[in-house]
Amino acid sequence: MTPTLLTTVGCEQDFHASVAKLVAAPTEYPFSNAAVEFCAELSQALFRAGMKDRPEVHALAYWCRSSEVTRLKSSFAELATDQTILAPRGTVFHIPPVNVETLFLYGWLYSILCGNRNVVRISSRSSSLTTELCAIVGEVLSRHAELARINMAIRYGHDDQLTAELSASCDVRIVWGGDETVRALRRVPMVPTARDICFPDRYSYSIIAAAVYIASSEEQKRVLARAFYNDCYWFDQMACSSPRLIAWCGSDDESQAASKIFYNLLASEVAAHQYSTEAAMHSNRLLYSSGLIVDQAVDGYETYGTELAVLRLNNLSTLVREHCGGGLLLSVNVPELSSLKEIVQRRDQTLTYYGFDHQQIQEFAHVLNGCGIDRIVPIGQALTFNRYWDGYDLLQELTRRIWVQ
Repeated sequence: MTPTLLTTVGCEQDFHASVAKLVAAPTEYPFSNAAVEFCAELSQALFRAGMKDRPEVHALAYWCRSSEVTRLKSSFAELATDQTILAPRGTVFHIPPVNVETLFLYGWLYSILCGNRNVVRISSRSSSLTTELCAIVGEVLSRHAELARINMAIRYGHDDQLTAELSASCDVRIVWGGDETVRALRRVPMVPTARDICFPDRYSYSIIAAAVYIASSEEQKRVLARAFYNDCYWFDQMACSSPRLIAWCGSDDESQAASKIFYNLLASEVAAHQYSTEAAMHSNRLLYSSGLIVDQAVDGYETYGTELAVLRLNNLSTLVREHCGGGLLLSVNVPELSSLKEIVQRRDQTLTYYGFDHQQIQEFAHVLNGCGIDRIVPIGQALTFNRYWDGYDLLQELTRRIWVQ
């Protein structure tokens, strides 16, 4: 497939010449006025796009608004010292996933703010939303020539030669995808001074203090169900930070009572948002659930409407982390928060929670001591992207420190 240049302004007709021109161009200073203004304009353009049925686009627009970028700039300034200068790493090659359409822009915007040149590979299988987002970015870039000359998005299919060429030209390669994608791309060489930032398959789950939930007001319960819906059902539960399991913390009686209320309220949220999946996903969910019933310690299978299925586990010893998405939740009762430690693995990414205070969460993180889980956030913030992701600080990863003595 011939590569298609999506967002460069005044680029060469020849693709290879365009890449060479971009790589040869000087980088920008981190958090330059142009980069900060670009993010603010992009935020306004995304809001104006009127995608009312795409809340993830509104979340992206809110994330890159002027006030948030100003806060990020202040955080970045704190990384520098009298003896260290922060500078761009150079050229960043982004390889984003197909299933989470807005994700490519978060990494791209962080890199733009850090002053890097950027080449973003857009898959030939990408959705119409991705194409529309690229068009919006391109339109805003057209008013920022200094950024347009060092930023491009390219659509192409599987092309090992082209990927190798771009990898050989970059200083940082950011890879989002499954384990096999990461393994394959790590075999593609880069220059010795370059580095990979990889985001492979991950698994995420939630924990709710049953007694606290039961004692919550009806409004608090409804708000929590709405927040969990956003975490779980955006991107059909296939985002790396979307919860696939809920652990109910407390006695069995408390957990059973709390979970029944919660799943019924969640089903109401699903219906209110008119979420629906294709028949193929329904069949896949049923087939996948049948396999789990055979392989895991399952006490029961419950459905709440057509788009929420719950598999109740009696313990976590046989937990399988592969998941079909589309509204399937595993549910288990645990006596205390620390009970989760026995199942935590390095591939576990996000734990969302409700009913625990800050000290309890911090103590649990210390108990884990790096064996897994890179993010612990309240329910409703599973998909909220920030500089700390998968154990990386992206502001640090996308800049280099120059030591001056």
